[in-house]
Amino acid sequence: MSADTSEQLLRYRQYLLALQEEYREILEFCYDEDFYPHILGQRYQAITKRDEYTDGKITPEELTEWMETSFPNRKPRKAREEVSG
Repeated sequence: MSADTSEQLLRYRQYLLALQEEYREILEFCYDEDFYPHILGQRYQAITKRDEYTDGKITPEELTEWMETSFPNRKPRKAREEVSG
C-alpha cells in the first residue's frame, strides 16, 4: 500500500468519524426532551409503557388508564364505545 493510499484512507476515516459525530449531535438535539419536552416526553413514555405492557409488567387496564390521563385529546374508552355502539 502506497503512502498516498494510506493517507487517503486516514483522511476518509477521519471524515467518517466526524460525520458520525455530527449525526449523533443532530440526533441528540432532535430527541432532547428539554427542547421538545411535551411531544418527545410523551412519545418516550408511550414507548416505555408499551414495552412494559409487552413484557407483562403492567396490565391492559393500567396501560389504558395511563393513555387516557396522558393524552388529553383522546376520548376515554367508555365515551368511544358509547359513540360507536
